[in-house]
Amino acid sequence: MKKSMFNPLCVLAAGILWGCMGLLVRSMNPCGFTSMEVVIFRAIVTSILMAIIMAIFKRDQLKVKWKDLWCFLGTGIASMVFFNFCYFSCMKYTTLSVAAILLYTAPAFLMIMSAIFFKEKFTVMKVLCLVATFVGCVLVSGGLPIPGFSGLSTITDVTTAAPDTAIIGGADGPTAIFLAGELGKHAEESVADGVTTGIAAGVLSLPGLLLGLGAGFGYALYSVFSRFAIKRGYSSFTITTYTFWFATLGCAPFINWPHFVKTIGASAGKLPLFLFLTIMTTILAYLLYTKGLEGMENGMAGIIASIEPVMASIVGVVVFHEKLTITGIIGMVLVLGACALVSLPARKKAGG
Repeated sequence: MKKSMFNPLCVLAAGILWGCMGLLVRSMNPCGFTSMEVVIFRAIVTSILMAIIMAIFKRDQLKVKWKDLWCFLGTGIASMVFFNFCYFSCMKYTTLSVAAILLYTAPAFLMIMSAIFFKEKFTVMKVLCLVATFVGCVLVSGGLPIPGFSGLSTITDVTTAAPDTAIIGGADGPTAIFLAGELGKHAEESVADGVTTGIAAGVLSLPGLLLGLGAGFGYALYSVFSRFAIKRGYSSFTITTYTFWFATLGCAPFINWPHFVKTIGASAGKLPLFLFLTIMTTILAYLLYTKGLEGMENGMAGIIASIEPVMASIVGVVVFHEKLTITGIIGMVLVLGACALVSLPARKKAGG
């Protein structure tokens, strides 16, 4: 039983660490880092540190076959770069809550693709857990128009909110948790560009819908391409290393490098904190998640990893003294219940 729970626990731990990403984002944003600069910072740090670790301790695992490089192009570019591009772009066409809700479609995309490519079976329990997870994440994010809920639903709310008034869980990386001020910046830029549909009206436009679904699809692709790599015998260390090497290259064209370098120089005193949080919420999280995938189905992993927005909300309450609503508590219970139920088949099988 202990062995059967190792992989789910790895995925659970990864989701918890991803949920702490707000600590990194809220440390870097006030220093002047944009959202994409936070992404590239994490990618560069992870690339360098993983290269050092692999060169010293796991040099033999650095070797990959040329014919298998597409797996890592998939995790690094088709997943990470595409996911971040879609999610940040989605912010220009819709509200934060709507974008987060669309992102929560990732487990559904993952379950469908895993059934197609890896013959994972659909079960009633999986579907029920998937629905519970989606509804729970929506409630945790405050994404439903519930009477009395004062969430970020219009451009006025976004641009006037204080930088430390909103935290939202959702998906991997800094896209999981946004400052209201950062979203306000996106909103202001959108208005300046004449793109107000969805943001000002608080409704969903077609571009916003497609970009949001694209973000969910891209996020799900990490597990799909990782599964292909695992089936070819690559370890979590190899997959994580090559993923971030390619992600760094893929994100490079979207970065204002002079501004990025200048901001790093001005934030030199906080670099140790940034490095520590990156190690915990990126390097360790991805190693744990990918290791967990080795011994469990993608669909189950996707549901368990949805613990992330729950943890993000807990961080918001404990660290940033945010208010926890009744709907948020209900959402947490739904997600936690789904995470527990989805692991039942694995325990039963191990016991038999």
